[in-house]
Amino acid sequence: DGHAADGAALAAFRAAALRFHPDRQPAGDSGTRARAAGRFARARAAYEVLRDPVRRADYDAGGLGAPGGVGRHHRRRR
Repeated sequence: DGHAADGAALAAFRAAALRFHPDRQPAGDSGTRARAAGRFARARAAYEVLRDPVRRADYDAGGLGAPGGVGRHHRRRR
């Protein structure tokens, strides 16, 4: 069911957003804040793909940043 999947994606994004939001990290540790900011940005980008039906279909088909995909936004991991 698409609505159940959307709800699960939103719940996972909210949990990640709360955990990794840079403002919720210790003020004195800039390295932790920087890592959290990167994780937060990746969570936000993933949620944006999952909530858009066209982008999600492309991701599910192996494109648009899917692991091993060939979408224009795909970056190879090192």
